[in-house]
Amino acid sequence: MEEMLAEGFFDGVVDLAPGGVGEQLLGGMRAAGTKRLEAAGKAGIPQVIAPSGVNFMSPSRKNYKPDYPQRRKYDLDKDRTWLRLSMDELKQVAEAMAGKLNQAQGPVVFLIPTRGWSTADAPGSAAYDPEEDRVFTETLRRQCKPEITIQTVETYLNDPAFARAAVEAMIKVLKP
Repeated sequence: MEEMLAEGFFDGVVDLAPGGVGEQLLGGMRAAGTKRLEAAGKAGIPQVIAPSGVNFMSPSRKNYKPDYPQRRKYDLDKDRTWLRLSMDELKQVAEAMAGKLNQAQGPVVFLIPTRGWSTADAPGSAAYDPEEDRVFTETLRRQCKPEITIQTVETYLNDPAFARAAVEAMIKVLKP
């Protein structure tokens, strides 16, 4: 997608799952490369972004840390598990994302659902923790330049109301 964005294939991008940024930073298996979340911004392409997957990682065996077994987790299937990020890791990921978004030459809207960012941390799951997620949100707000809109949406990411909010935000940033 980053290559296609850089080549001008899109007029706007809705990126609901940028978790690969944190995976790259922390050595996870979903690492998306060092350029993830940069091409649209550098090209001035309007962006609407959400935090799905940024509060979890799928650690590789070579980067496994001793505290991982104690972390809250979400089993995707019998072979794959996501681990909840620590608060320090949430800050690191927010800072890395802010650094990338601050390079944007076009409009950026970052929508943050307040009631869960993915199936893994939906209300009622063991990994649901809006207080910890707030660490990411507050760090992102502090680190992003003022032109970047960071907006909370009082719903769960997989709720149709969040989809409507994302579509409305994209329509708004696409209008000249």
